[in-house]
Amino acid sequence: SKVLYQQQLGRGLRRNKNKRELFVIDVVDQYGALARPWSVHALFSLPYYVPFGEVGRTYQTGDIIEVLGLAEEVRALVPVDITTFESRYAGYLDEEQTARELFIGTTTLKSWVRKGEVHADLTLPMGSRAIFYFHPDSLETIRAIKGLAVHDEETMKEDFFAFIDEKSYTFSFKIIFMLAMLKHVDSHGEANIDTIAEEYRAFYQRRHAHQLPVDRPSCIYTEEFLSDLVEVKRNMLANPFEKFERKRFVHYVKDLSLIAFNPILFEKLSGEERSSLIALLYTHLSEYYEELGGLADDLL
Repeated sequence: SKVLYQQQLGRGLRRNKNKRELFVIDVVDQYGALARPWSVHALFSLPYYVPFGEVGRTYQTGDIIEVLGLAEEVRALVPVDITTFESRYAGYLDEEQTARELFIGTTTLKSWVRKGEVHADLTLPMGSRAIFYFHPDSLETIRAIKGLAVHDEETMKEDFFAFIDEKSYTFSFKIIFMLAMLKHVDSHGEANIDTIAEEYRAFYQRRHAHQLPVDRPSCIYTEEFLSDLVEVKRNMLANPFEKFERKRFVHYVKDLSLIAFNPILFEKLSGEERSSLIALLYTHLSEYYEELGGLADDLL
C-alpha cells in the first residue's frame, strides 16, 4: 500500500551523520490489470527510469551520473508508466453511483450491461464476475436508450410521492420506518436514530405481545432479535432506510446519531402534505396486514 511504502521510505531517509546517499531498489511486478505496486517513480511522478539517477533531477541523454566515485553516462531514458487507476479514470462512476444517478437498482444496471442493452465504459474482470464503471457523459446515453427521466432536486418531491405510491412492499418495513420518521423529526426534518429505531421496533413488539403474525413468514423479527436495539438499528439502516437513502430522500449522519430527510425534500413538504402522507401510509399498512391478523388501533 502507499502508506506502508512511504513508511519504509521514510525510515530510510532518517538523518545520520554517516549517511550520504539512499539507494532505493523497487521490485516492480504487475499483480493485475490495475494493481500496480508503489515505486519512487510513481510516488514522485518521475516518468523516466535512469539507473542511479537522483530523485528531483531531470536528466537528458548524455548526462553524467556520479555514484560512489564512479561516473556513468545516461545512455537512454526509459519511460515508466506511473499512472494510477484514480488518475486514469478520474470522475468515472462505479455501479452503485451510476444506479443512484439513474434512479434504478444496481441489479437492474448490471442486467442491462450483461444483456448488451447498455455499454459500460470500463469493465474490470474479478474472477468469475466483473465490475463496471461508467463515464458521467454516458448517463444521458443510457437514459435515452432506456427511456429514463432525469431525477434531480427539482423532481425530488414528485419522485418521493411516486415512490410511496408504488406500494412495493416485500415486508412492512418501509411503511413503519417512514411513519416513525414523520412522527419524530423536528422542524429541520431531523431525529435521533435511537428514537426512530425504538419507534420502529415497538410496532413489531406489540404484534408479538398480541400473538399476531409480526409480518410475512420469512421476516427475521423474532422476539429475541427485537430485544437487541443495536441489531434492530443495523437492520433498519440496511433495509428499509437504504431504499429511501439510495434515492436521496433521507440520509444518516453517524457521528451525530442523526437520521434526517433530505432538507430540499423536507422544505417542500407542507404540514398538510405530511398529514396526508401519514394517512396514506396507514391505509397501506392496513391493507398489508389485512391477511396477517389485521391492524387494530391499539397496535399502532
